[in-house]
Parts: sequence; C-alpha cells; structure tokens
Amino acid sequence: MIAAEPTPPWGQLLALPKTRCFIDTNILVYADSTDEPLKQRIAIDVLRHLRFQRLGVLSTQVLNEYIQVGLRKLGLPHSHIRAQLQCYRQMDLAGVTPDTIDMALDLHQSHSLSYWDA
Repeated sequence: MIAAEPTPPWGQLLALPKTRCFIDTNILVYADSTDEPLKQRIAIDVLRHLRFQRLGVLSTQVLNEYIQVGLRKLGLPHSHIRAQLQCYRQMDLAGVTPDTIDMALDLHQSHSLSYWDA
C-alpha cells in the first residue's frame, strides 16, 4: 500500500515532478503489480511524492481503468482496491466530461499526441 511503503535508497535519485502532473493508469497498476519490482518501487515513490506534495491529478476514467485491471488482471481483493482509492482521493480528481473529450481531441490534433495521452 502506498501510504505504508518505506522510501528506498534510490528514491532520492528520481527526478520527481515539481508541478502538477496527470497520473496515467499504468502508474497505479505498476504500484500494485509485483511482477516488475523496479517499476513497482518507482511508481510507489512517484505516487507518494505527488500525493504528499499535492501535485497529483487523477481522472475518473483512470480510477475506473485501475479498478478493472486490479480486479481482473492483478486479482486484487476489493478491500485493497478500496484502501488504495481512499489514498488516491486525496489527490485532485478530474471528471471526464464532453468538454474534456473535446479538449483531448484538440490536443491530439494540434500536438500529435495519442488521443489517450491527450
């Protein structure tokens, strides 16, 4: 669980963000996935930093994707997912609205971003 994890020795070496950041579903999944310990450690460190510095932004879509992957692919119990969601609720939450979808399409067109990254 993110709140209870100790900081590893290499945690100080990560270039942690200093401005607000949108958190992708993969970061939440890596934090709970034990098959790649280095990615898990980095994801936990980044999430902890963004949470405590109040810089993390999540969307309702990302949380729903995390729940789906957590239940189906990682086999996490509902209680674990609920505990993680309590932690993630301490970050800013952006709802996906028709205006958000329009902005993502604009970013995709004007900056050659993948639609899903926009």
